[in-house]
Amino acid sequence: MEGHPIVESPSVKLLGININNNMKLYTQEQLLLLYKAQIRPSLEYCSHVWGCAPKHSLKLLGTIQKRAIRLIDTPNLAKDLHRLENRRRVADLSLFYRFYHGRRSSELSQIITPQVVRTRNTSDFNEKGWHAWLMVPRSALQM
Repeated sequence: MEGHPIVESPSVKLLGININNNMKLYTQEQLLLLYKAQIRPSLEYCSHVWGCAPKHSLKLLGTIQKRAIRLIDTPNLAKDLHRLENRRRVADLSLFYRFYHGRRSSELSQIITPQVVRTRNTSDFNEKGWHAWLMVPRSALQM
């Protein structure tokens, strides 16, 4: 500019994104954060419903995670990423636990009525059961 050479900068920060000379738009930390914030929630959405799909269909989701780990390309960052299958199991178990212990949403409580717990009472059998048992012919009891 005006006879002066323009000095090349090793990187430029534009809208929070570092663009360096290697044409890498994101650092490994930013890629990990992007994966955890945008991609993984999409892969896990409603996994309770479709989690019983065939294994060959669920493997496709695993390949997406493997590709993301390859893009991050930093073992220290990617070591804490659990497999999607393990995360689905934990989510299923925690949902079951909440449902079993009555910690479910009001919408779900309105749809599903609680199961009636019946206790076994021996006096019922003593009063009703023996009378019916005595009326069975002996020929039906012998094989």
